[in-house]
Amino acid sequence: MSRIKTIAESLIARGAIDNANRADTIVAVADSGLQEVSSLNAQQVARENVSAAGSAIRDADFAIETSHLTRARILVSTSNSVLSLANAQPRVGFSAL
Repeated sequence: MSRIKTIAESLIARGAIDNANRADTIVAVADSGLQEVSSLNAQQVARENVSAAGSAIRDADFAIETSHLTRARILVSTSNSVLSLANAQPRVGFSAL
C-alpha cells in the first residue's frame, strides 16, 4: 500500500509541477504582450513628440516670416511718407539727406 501511496503522491506532485509550468508559460506570454503594448505606446508617444516639435518649428518659422513682412511694410510705408513729403516740399526732402 505504501507503494501505491508513493505513486499517487508522485502523480499529484507531477500534476502540480505541470500546472506551475503552465502558469509560468501563461505569465510569460502575458508579460511579453504587455511589453509589446508598452513598446507600442512608447513609439506612439515618440511620434507625437516629433510631430509636436515639428509644429513648434513651423510656428517659429511663420513668426519669423511674419516679422520680416511687418518690417518690410513699415519700411515701405515710411519710404512712401518721406517721398510724399519730399514731393510736396522739395527743400524738406533734401535737408533730411
